[in-house]
Amino acid sequence: MRRRAVWAAGWCAAVALWGCAEARPLSTLADVSEDPAMVAQHKSIEAAASRFDAAVNRVEVRLRDLGTGSVSDGVEVLARLPFETPWSKDDEEETWQAELRAEVAQLDVLQLNRRVTQCQEAAEWSRYVELDASQRRLQGSLEAVERWSADWNAAGNTNDLEATEFALDLRLTRLESQPTPIVEPLGAAAPLPLAVEPQAGPLATRSEVVRTLVSEHHPSLQVFEHLGEAWRHRSQGASDEALPWLDFVQLGYGIGPNSGLESLTAQLAVIVPFGSIESADSERFALQQQESELERAAALSEFERAARTALIELVAYEALSPDLAELNDSADDAVALAELWMSEGRGDPRTVAGLVKDAQRARTLVIAVRARWAQAQCRLLESSGVSVEAWPRGGSSN
Repeated sequence: MRRRAVWAAGWCAAVALWGCAEARPLSTLADVSEDPAMVAQHKSIEAAASRFDAAVNRVEVRLRDLGTGSVSDGVEVLARLPFETPWSKDDEEETWQAELRAEVAQLDVLQLNRRVTQCQEAAEWSRYVELDASQRRLQGSLEAVERWSADWNAAGNTNDLEATEFALDLRLTRLESQPTPIVEPLGAAAPLPLAVEPQAGPLATRSEVVRTLVSEHHPSLQVFEHLGEAWRHRSQGASDEALPWLDFVQLGYGIGPNSGLESLTAQLAVIVPFGSIESADSERFALQQQESELERAAALSEFERAARTALIELVAYEALSPDLAELNDSADDAVALAELWMSEGRGDPRTVAGLVKDAQRARTLVIAVRARWAQAQCRLLESSGVSVEAWPRGGSSN
Protein backbone atom coordinates (compact mmCIF):
# COMPACT_ATOMS: atom_id res chain seq x y z
CA MET A 1 0.00 0.00 0.00
CA ARG A 2 2.87 2.32 0.83
CA ARG A 3 4.51 1.64 -2.54
CA ARG A 4 1.29 2.54 -4.34
CA ALA A 5 1.04 5.83 -2.44
CA VAL A 6 4.63 6.73 -3.34
CA TRP A 7 4.03 5.74 -6.96
CA ALA A 8 0.89 7.91 -7.07
CA ALA A 9 2.75 10.88 -5.59
CA GLY A 10 5.55 10.51 -8.13
CA TRP A 11 3.04 10.16 -10.97
CA CYS A 12 1.08 13.26 -9.92
CA ALA A 13 4.28 15.27 -9.60
CA ALA A 14 5.34 14.15 -13.06
CA VAL A 15 1.98 14.91 -14.66
CA ALA A 16 1.85 18.34 -12.99
CA LEU A 17 5.08 19.27 -14.70
CA TRP A 18 3.49 19.08 -18.13
CA GLY A 19 1.43 22.17 -17.42
CA CYS A 20 4.03 24.19 -15.48
CA ALA A 21 5.13 27.28 -17.37
CA GLU A 22 5.79 30.65 -15.78
CA ALA A 23 4.73 33.70 -17.75
CA ARG A 24 7.71 35.48 -19.25
CA PRO A 25 7.81 38.65 -21.34
CA LEU A 26 9.89 36.99 -24.05
CA SER A 27 7.67 34.26 -25.39
CA THR A 28 4.57 32.15 -25.06
CA LEU A 29 5.91 28.66 -24.50
CA ALA A 30 5.04 26.07 -27.10
CA ASP A 31 3.55 22.77 -25.95
CA VAL A 32 6.36 20.33 -25.20
CA SER A 33 4.23 17.43 -23.92
CA GLU A 34 4.71 15.56 -27.21
CA ASP A 35 8.44 16.23 -27.37
CA PRO A 36 10.18 12.83 -27.89
CA ALA A 37 12.63 13.40 -25.04
CA MET A 38 9.80 14.30 -22.66
CA VAL A 39 7.73 11.28 -23.71
CA ALA A 40 10.75 8.99 -23.28
CA GLN A 41 11.40 10.29 -19.78
CA HIS A 42 7.72 9.90 -18.95
CA LYS A 43 7.93 6.22 -19.95
CA SER A 44 11.06 5.87 -17.81
CA ILE A 45 9.10 7.17 -14.82
CA GLU A 46 6.31 4.67 -15.50
CA ALA A 47 8.84 1.85 -15.66
CA ALA A 48 10.48 2.93 -12.40
CA ALA A 49 7.11 3.29 -10.68
CA SER A 50 5.95 -0.21 -11.66
CA ARG A 51 9.22 -1.96 -10.83
CA PHE A 52 8.00 -3.46 -7.54
CA ASP A 53 4.63 -4.55 -8.82
CA ALA A 54 6.26 -7.66 -10.30
CA ALA A 55 7.50 -8.94 -6.93
CA VAL A 56 6.42 -12.55 -6.28
CA ASN A 57 6.65 -14.58 -3.06
CA ARG A 58 7.36 -18.20 -3.95
CA VAL A 59 6.79 -21.38 -2.00
CA GLU A 60 8.70 -24.42 -3.23
CA VAL A 61 6.93 -27.77 -3.11
CA ARG A 62 8.85 -30.99 -3.81
CA LEU A 63 7.85 -34.66 -4.01
CA ARG A 64 10.40 -37.37 -3.21
CA ASP A 65 10.01 -41.11 -3.58
CA LEU A 66 11.07 -42.85 -0.40
CA GLY A 67 11.43 -46.25 -2.05
CA THR A 68 14.51 -48.09 -3.30
CA GLY A 69 14.67 -49.71 -6.69
CA SER A 70 11.26 -50.64 -8.03
CA VAL A 71 9.66 -50.87 -4.62
CA SER A 72 8.00 -47.68 -3.25
CA ASP A 73 7.94 -47.13 0.48
CA GLY A 74 5.89 -43.96 0.12
CA VAL A 75 6.22 -40.37 -0.93
CA GLU A 76 7.61 -37.47 1.02
CA VAL A 77 6.17 -33.99 0.38
CA LEU A 78 8.49 -31.09 1.17
CA ALA A 79 7.31 -27.45 1.37
CA ARG A 80 9.99 -24.76 1.64
CA LEU A 81 9.16 -21.14 2.46
CA PRO A 82 12.08 -18.73 1.96
CA PHE A 83 12.50 -15.76 4.31
CA GLU A 84 13.37 -12.24 3.25
CA THR A 85 15.25 -10.02 5.65
CA PRO A 86 12.85 -7.20 6.65
CA TRP A 87 15.55 -4.53 6.71
CA SER A 88 16.76 -5.57 3.26
CA LYS A 89 13.24 -5.10 1.89
CA ASP A 90 13.03 -1.65 3.47
CA ASP A 91 16.41 -0.63 2.04
CA GLU A 92 15.42 -1.87 -1.39
CA GLU A 93 12.14 0.03 -1.28
CA GLU A 94 13.85 3.24 -0.10
CA THR A 95 16.34 2.86 -2.96
CA TRP A 96 13.51 2.46 -5.44
CA GLN A 97 11.70 5.53 -4.11
CA ALA A 98 14.87 7.65 -4.37
CA GLU A 99 15.44 6.47 -7.95
CA LEU A 100 11.83 7.30 -8.81
CA ARG A 101 12.26 10.82 -7.41
CA ALA A 102 15.43 11.17 -9.50
CA GLU A 103 13.48 10.18 -12.64
CA VAL A 104 10.82 12.80 -11.89
CA ALA A 105 13.52 15.42 -11.28
CA GLN A 106 15.10 14.48 -14.61
CA LEU A 107 11.78 15.29 -16.25
CA ASP A 108 12.08 18.73 -14.59
CA VAL A 109 15.53 19.09 -16.13
CA LEU A 110 14.22 18.32 -19.62
CA GLN A 111 11.37 20.79 -19.25
CA LEU A 112 13.73 23.50 -17.98
CA ASN A 113 16.03 22.91 -20.96
CA ARG A 114 13.08 23.30 -23.33
CA ARG A 115 12.02 26.52 -21.63
CA VAL A 116 15.54 27.92 -21.85
CA THR A 117 15.78 27.03 -25.54
CA GLN A 118 12.45 28.70 -26.27
CA CYS A 119 13.54 31.75 -24.27
CA GLN A 120 16.77 32.07 -26.25
CA GLU A 121 15.00 31.59 -29.58
CA ALA A 122 12.34 34.16 -28.69
CA ALA A 123 14.99 36.68 -27.63
CA GLU A 124 16.93 36.20 -30.87
CA TRP A 125 13.75 36.40 -32.93
CA SER A 126 12.68 39.63 -31.22
CA ARG A 127 16.10 41.12 -31.91
CA TYR A 128 15.80 40.20 -35.59
CA VAL A 129 12.26 41.59 -35.87
CA GLU A 130 13.30 44.92 -34.36
CA LEU A 131 16.44 45.16 -36.48
CA ASP A 132 14.41 44.38 -39.59
CA ALA A 133 11.83 47.06 -38.71
CA SER A 134 14.60 49.57 -38.05
CA GLN A 135 16.28 48.72 -41.35
CA ARG A 136 13.01 49.16 -43.25
CA ARG A 137 12.61 52.61 -41.76
CA LEU A 138 16.21 53.42 -42.67
CA GLN A 139 15.55 52.18 -46.20
CA GLY A 140 12.67 54.60 -46.61
CA SER A 141 14.71 57.54 -45.32
CA LEU A 142 17.69 56.75 -47.56
CA GLU A 143 15.49 56.38 -50.62
CA ALA A 144 14.11 59.85 -49.92
CA VAL A 145 17.67 61.15 -49.55
CA GLU A 146 18.64 59.54 -52.87
CA ARG A 147 15.75 61.22 -54.69
CA TRP A 148 16.65 64.54 -53.14
CA SER A 149 20.32 63.98 -54.01
CA ALA A 150 19.40 63.29 -57.66
CA ASP A 151 17.55 66.62 -57.84
CA TRP A 152 20.45 68.26 -56.03
CA ASN A 153 22.94 66.90 -58.56
CA ALA A 154 20.75 67.83 -61.52
CA ALA A 155 20.73 71.40 -60.27
CA GLY A 156 24.53 71.43 -60.44
CA ASN A 157 25.08 71.69 -56.69
CA THR A 158 27.82 69.01 -56.71
CA ASN A 159 30.31 67.41 -59.10
CA ASP A 160 30.26 63.87 -60.51
CA LEU A 161 32.95 62.56 -58.17
CA GLU A 162 31.15 63.70 -55.03
CA ALA A 163 27.80 62.50 -56.35
CA THR A 164 29.19 59.05 -57.16
CA GLU A 165 30.94 58.75 -53.79
CA PHE A 166 27.76 59.78 -51.95
CA ALA A 167 25.57 57.32 -53.89
CA LEU A 168 28.00 54.50 -53.12
CA ASP A 169 27.99 55.43 -49.44
CA LEU A 170 24.18 55.27 -49.30
CA ARG A 171 24.13 51.82 -50.93
CA LEU A 172 26.75 50.51 -48.52
CA THR A 173 24.76 51.86 -45.57
CA ARG A 174 21.63 50.04 -46.73
CA LEU A 175 23.42 46.72 -47.21
CA GLU A 176 25.43 46.90 -43.98
CA SER A 177 22.28 47.46 -41.92
CA GLN A 178 20.54 44.34 -43.26
CA PRO A 179 20.02 41.80 -40.42
CA THR A 180 20.90 38.15 -41.03
CA PRO A 181 17.63 36.22 -41.61
CA ILE A 182 16.74 33.54 -39.04
CA VAL A 183 14.00 30.93 -38.75
CA GLU A 184 10.99 31.98 -36.73
CA PRO A 185 10.85 29.87 -33.55
CA LEU A 186 7.86 27.89 -32.30
CA GLY A 187 5.57 29.93 -30.10
CA ALA A 188 4.70 33.60 -30.26
CA ALA A 189 7.67 35.86 -29.60
CA ALA A 190 6.70 39.01 -27.72
CA PRO A 191 8.52 42.32 -28.32
CA LEU A 192 11.42 43.06 -26.02
CA PRO A 193 10.46 45.66 -23.42
CA LEU A 194 12.28 48.94 -24.03
CA ALA A 195 12.12 50.44 -20.55
CA VAL A 196 12.06 48.49 -17.31
CA GLU A 197 8.97 49.11 -15.23
CA PRO A 198 9.64 50.63 -11.78
CA GLN A 199 10.49 47.87 -9.34
CA ALA A 200 10.75 47.61 -5.58
CA GLY A 201 14.51 47.76 -5.76
CA PRO A 202 17.27 46.04 -7.71
CA LEU A 203 17.49 42.28 -8.14
CA ALA A 204 19.04 40.40 -5.23
CA THR A 205 22.64 39.45 -6.04
CA ARG A 206 24.10 38.47 -2.68
CA SER A 207 25.89 35.15 -2.81
CA GLU A 208 23.87 33.52 -0.03
CA VAL A 209 20.57 34.54 -1.64
CA VAL A 210 21.62 33.26 -5.05
CA ARG A 211 22.98 30.02 -3.60
CA THR A 212 19.80 29.33 -1.66
CA LEU A 213 17.50 29.93 -4.63
CA VAL A 214 19.65 27.86 -6.98
CA SER A 215 19.87 25.03 -4.45
CA GLU A 216 16.11 24.98 -3.93
CA HIS A 217 14.92 25.36 -7.53
CA HIS A 218 17.42 23.92 -10.00
CA PRO A 219 16.21 20.41 -10.94
CA SER A 220 19.69 19.12 -11.86
CA LEU A 221 20.73 19.49 -8.22
CA GLN A 222 17.66 17.50 -7.16
CA VAL A 223 18.72 14.69 -9.49
CA PHE A 224 22.14 14.50 -7.81
CA GLU A 225 20.49 14.64 -4.40
CA HIS A 226 18.07 11.79 -5.08
CA LEU A 227 20.77 9.63 -6.68
CA GLY A 228 22.91 10.20 -3.58
CA GLU A 229 19.98 9.01 -1.45
CA ALA A 230 19.68 5.89 -3.60
CA TRP A 231 23.38 5.08 -3.13
CA ARG A 232 23.06 5.66 0.62
CA HIS A 233 20.21 3.16 0.87
CA ARG A 234 22.17 0.68 -1.24
CA SER A 235 25.11 1.06 1.12
CA GLN A 236 22.87 0.51 4.13
CA GLY A 237 21.32 -2.51 2.44
CA ALA A 238 24.74 -4.04 1.81
CA SER A 239 25.65 -3.50 5.47
CA ASP A 240 22.41 -5.15 6.57
CA GLU A 241 23.16 -8.16 4.39
CA ALA A 242 26.08 -8.92 6.73
CA LEU A 243 23.65 -9.55 9.62
CA PRO A 244 22.56 -13.16 10.37
CA TRP A 245 18.98 -14.01 9.51
CA LEU A 246 16.69 -16.91 8.67
CA ASP A 247 17.16 -18.38 5.22
CA PHE A 248 14.14 -20.69 4.97
CA VAL A 249 11.89 -23.04 6.87
CA GLN A 250 11.04 -26.43 5.39
CA LEU A 251 8.27 -28.80 6.44
CA GLY A 252 7.97 -32.37 5.18
CA TYR A 253 5.76 -35.33 5.75
CA GLY A 254 5.90 -38.81 4.35
CA ILE A 255 2.94 -40.84 3.15
CA GLY A 256 3.23 -44.60 3.21
CA PRO A 257 1.95 -47.12 0.68
CA ASN A 258 -1.31 -47.39 2.59
CA SER A 259 -1.74 -43.58 2.76
CA GLY A 260 -0.76 -43.48 6.38
CA LEU A 261 1.39 -40.69 7.84
CA GLU A 262 4.84 -42.21 8.27
CA SER A 263 6.97 -39.21 9.19
CA LEU A 264 6.93 -35.45 9.90
CA THR A 265 10.07 -33.34 9.53
CA ALA A 266 10.97 -29.68 9.95
CA GLN A 267 14.11 -27.81 8.99
CA LEU A 268 15.17 -24.26 9.74
CA ALA A 269 18.12 -22.69 7.91
CA VAL A 270 20.01 -19.65 9.17
CA ILE A 271 22.37 -17.46 7.13
CA VAL A 272 25.48 -16.33 8.98
CA PRO A 273 27.47 -14.25 6.48
CA PHE A 274 31.15 -13.58 7.05
CA GLY A 275 30.62 -10.06 5.72
CA SER A 276 33.62 -9.56 3.44
CA ILE A 277 31.65 -9.18 0.19
CA GLU A 278 28.83 -7.22 1.84
CA SER A 279 31.31 -4.88 3.53
CA ALA A 280 33.07 -4.22 0.22
CA ASP A 281 29.74 -3.47 -1.49
CA SER A 282 28.73 -1.15 1.32
CA GLU A 283 31.98 0.80 1.04
CA ARG A 284 31.68 0.98 -2.75
CA PHE A 285 28.12 2.30 -2.57
CA ALA A 286 29.15 4.81 0.10
CA LEU A 287 31.89 6.11 -2.21
CA GLN A 288 29.37 6.50 -5.02
CA GLN A 289 27.13 8.42 -2.65
CA GLN A 290 30.04 10.75 -1.88
CA GLU A 291 30.64 11.13 -5.62
CA SER A 292 27.01 12.23 -6.15
CA GLU A 293 27.32 14.72 -3.29
CA LEU A 294 30.54 16.16 -4.72
CA GLU A 295 29.00 16.41 -8.20
CA ARG A 296 26.05 18.27 -6.70
CA ALA A 297 28.35 20.68 -4.84
CA ALA A 298 30.37 21.34 -8.01
CA ALA A 299 27.21 21.91 -10.08
CA LEU A 300 25.82 24.22 -7.39
CA SER A 301 28.96 26.38 -7.48
CA GLU A 302 28.86 26.55 -11.28
CA PHE A 303 25.15 27.42 -11.38
CA GLU A 304 25.60 30.02 -8.64
CA ARG A 305 28.42 31.73 -10.54
CA ALA A 306 26.44 31.74 -13.79
CA ALA A 307 23.31 33.06 -12.05
CA ARG A 308 25.21 35.90 -10.36
CA THR A 309 26.81 36.86 -13.68
CA ALA A 310 23.39 37.02 -15.33
CA LEU A 311 21.98 39.01 -12.41
CA ILE A 312 24.78 41.57 -12.58
CA GLU A 313 24.02 42.07 -16.27
CA LEU A 314 20.32 42.48 -15.56
CA VAL A 315 20.94 44.99 -12.79
CA ALA A 316 23.24 46.96 -15.09
CA TYR A 317 20.61 47.02 -17.84
CA GLU A 318 17.90 48.20 -15.47
CA ALA A 319 20.17 51.06 -14.38
CA LEU A 320 20.94 51.86 -18.03
CA SER A 321 17.37 51.53 -19.27
CA PRO A 322 16.35 55.23 -18.86
CA ASP A 323 19.38 56.32 -20.89
CA LEU A 324 18.54 53.78 -23.59
CA ALA A 325 14.97 55.03 -23.72
CA GLU A 326 16.21 58.60 -24.14
CA LEU A 327 18.65 57.50 -26.85
CA ASN A 328 15.87 55.71 -28.72
CA ASP A 329 13.62 58.81 -28.47
CA SER A 330 16.49 60.99 -29.68
CA ALA A 331 16.93 58.72 -32.71
CA ASP A 332 13.24 59.05 -33.55
CA ASP A 333 13.44 62.84 -33.18
CA ALA A 334 16.53 62.94 -35.41
CA VAL A 335 14.80 60.98 -38.19
CA ALA A 336 11.71 63.17 -37.93
CA LEU A 337 13.89 66.29 -38.20
CA ALA A 338 15.73 64.83 -41.20
CA GLU A 339 12.45 64.10 -42.96
CA LEU A 340 11.25 67.63 -42.22
CA TRP A 341 14.40 69.18 -43.70
CA MET A 342 14.13 67.00 -46.79
CA SER A 343 10.51 67.98 -47.32
CA GLU A 344 11.40 71.66 -47.00
CA GLY A 345 14.62 71.39 -49.01
CA ARG A 346 16.74 72.72 -46.17
CA GLY A 347 20.41 71.88 -45.75
CA ASP A 348 22.03 69.39 -48.14
CA PRO A 349 21.60 65.61 -48.76
CA ARG A 350 24.97 64.65 -47.26
CA THR A 351 24.27 66.38 -43.92
CA VAL A 352 20.75 64.95 -43.68
CA ALA A 353 21.98 61.46 -44.59
CA GLY A 354 24.62 61.69 -41.85
CA LEU A 355 21.89 62.46 -39.31
CA VAL A 356 19.81 59.49 -40.53
CA LYS A 357 22.80 57.15 -40.26
CA ASP A 358 23.58 58.37 -36.73
CA ALA A 359 19.98 57.71 -35.75
CA GLN A 360 20.28 54.17 -37.15
CA ARG A 361 23.47 53.57 -35.15
CA ALA A 362 21.63 54.69 -32.01
CA ARG A 363 18.70 52.36 -32.70
CA THR A 364 21.03 49.44 -33.41
CA LEU A 365 22.85 50.01 -30.13
CA VAL A 366 19.59 50.10 -28.19
CA ILE A 367 18.39 46.88 -29.81
CA ALA A 368 21.73 45.14 -29.14
CA VAL A 369 21.68 46.05 -25.44
CA ARG A 370 18.05 44.98 -25.11
CA ALA A 371 18.89 41.67 -26.80
CA ARG A 372 21.76 41.07 -24.36
CA TRP A 373 19.38 41.85 -21.50
CA ALA A 374 16.87 39.31 -22.85
CA GLN A 375 19.57 36.64 -23.20
CA ALA A 376 20.66 37.39 -19.61
CA GLN A 377 17.12 36.55 -18.50
CA CYS A 378 17.43 33.21 -20.30
CA ARG A 379 20.79 32.52 -18.63
CA LEU A 380 19.31 33.31 -15.22
CA LEU A 381 16.52 30.82 -15.87
CA GLU A 382 19.01 28.24 -17.14
CA SER A 383 21.38 28.54 -14.18
CA SER A 384 18.83 28.88 -11.36
CA GLY A 385 15.52 27.45 -12.54
CA VAL A 386 13.89 30.77 -11.49
CA SER A 387 12.59 33.41 -13.92
CA VAL A 388 13.54 37.06 -13.50
CA GLU A 389 9.90 37.88 -12.64
CA ALA A 390 10.04 35.52 -9.65
CA TRP A 391 13.49 36.64 -8.45
CA PRO A 392 13.48 38.61 -5.15
CA ARG A 393 14.22 42.32 -5.15
CA GLY A 394 15.21 45.02 -2.68
CA GLY A 395 15.15 44.71 1.10
CA SER A 396 17.99 43.05 2.96
CA SER A 397 18.49 40.44 0.22
CA ASN A 398 20.82 42.71 -1.76
